[in-house]
Amino acid sequence: MDKQLESQRLLMESVRQKLIRGVQGDDSDGFEGIQNILRRLDTSGEGYLDVKVFSKKVLQHLKAPLTRPELEFLLEQLKQSSEMGQELINYEQLGRVCNLNSDDSASESDMEQELQTKALSHSKSSQLGAKFLAAEKRLNEFLRTPIAEKSSSISADTPRCLVTGAEKFLELAEAIDQDNTGLLYEDEYSRILSKCRIDIDPDLFNGMLSRFPRSSGKLISYTAFLQRYGQNPQHNRGRRELKRLVLHLLARLTVPVPEWIRFLYQRFEKYDRKLHGTVKHSIPTEAFLHAVQGRSAVLKLTTDEAAQVTSLFLHSSSKNSTSHLHYREFLTWVKSNGIVTTFV
Repeated sequence: MDKQLESQRLLMESVRQKLIRGVQGDDSDGFEGIQNILRRLDTSGEGYLDVKVFSKKVLQHLKAPLTRPELEFLLEQLKQSSEMGQELINYEQLGRVCNLNSDDSASESDMEQELQTKALSHSKSSQLGAKFLAAEKRLNEFLRTPIAEKSSSISADTPRCLVTGAEKFLELAEAIDQDNTGLLYEDEYSRILSKCRIDIDPDLFNGMLSRFPRSSGKLISYTAFLQRYGQNPQHNRGRRELKRLVLHLLARLTVPVPEWIRFLYQRFEKYDRKLHGTVKHSIPTEAFLHAVQGRSAVLKLTTDEAAQVTSLFLHSSSKNSTSHLHYREFLTWVKSNGIVTTFV
C-alpha cells in the first residue's frame, strides 16, 4: 500500500479508537455520547456546526484527546465552506468517515472485551477506510493530471491541447448546467467521471458526495466539489480557455515555438528592465498586452487577441493581480502544457 495512504489509514483508525472512548461528562458511553452532544449543539437541526464550536465543545472534551495530526485529519474530512464563507463541519458524516455507529463504545470497564469481540469488525472497517482514501486519492490525481483533449475543430496536423482532469470535469459540468446554476444532481457527477473514464466504486463515490450540502432541489455545487479536492474553478476555467486560444494562435507561427518563446521573453524582459531598472519577472498589465501583441512577422496578434490572452492569463493564476502579471509564469506555463514539445 502507498505510504501516504497507509499513514492516512492509521490516522483514521487511531481517531476512531479515541472517538469510541466517548466524551467526558456525558451519561452515554462511546460514540452515542458524542452524537448526543452534537445534536444538542445543532440548534438548527441541519447537521452542520461551526468548526470552532465542534472543536471546543466536542473534541476538546474527548476522554482520549486527539493529537494535532489526528485533529487536522478529522477536520479535513468533515470541513466544508458555507455560501457565506463560514467554515462548517458536516457532523452527520462523522460516523461514516470513521466507520462508527451509535453502538460503538469503549468504557474503561469493558475496553478489553470490546476490542476482542470487534476485532474482525475493526479489520473490515480499516479496509473500508483504506478503500475510501484510495478513491479520494484517485480522484485527486485525475483532477490535477494533464490529459490530451480531443476536438473535432483541430486538424490532424495540429497538436492537441492538454487540459487537466479538473478542467475537463468543469467543462462537462458546465455543458450539463446550461442555466449556469452551478449545481448538478448527484447522478450527473457519476456520469461525468464515467465520460472521463474514471472508475470509482458507486458506494464509495456516493459516500464522497454525501459530504456536500444539497440545495432545495437536492443538487450539489460543482464549485464546492472541485474546491474540496484542491481545485480553483475560476483558475481551471481560465487555464482551459487560455490553452485553447494559445494553441490556436500558435498555428500561425512562422518559426518554431521555442524561438517564439525566446523572442517573447526578450520583449518581456525589455519592458521589465525599462520599468524597474532590473529584472523582476513581473510587469504591468498594459505592458504585458503590448509584449504579447508583437510587432513582427514572428507572431503578430490583433489588439483583441492580445487583450484576450492577457485577460485569460490574469484569471488563471493566483500570483497575478489586476495591475501586474508574472510573465515568466506565462512562458513556463506554455512550456509545461505540451505545446512546445508537440511543435518541435
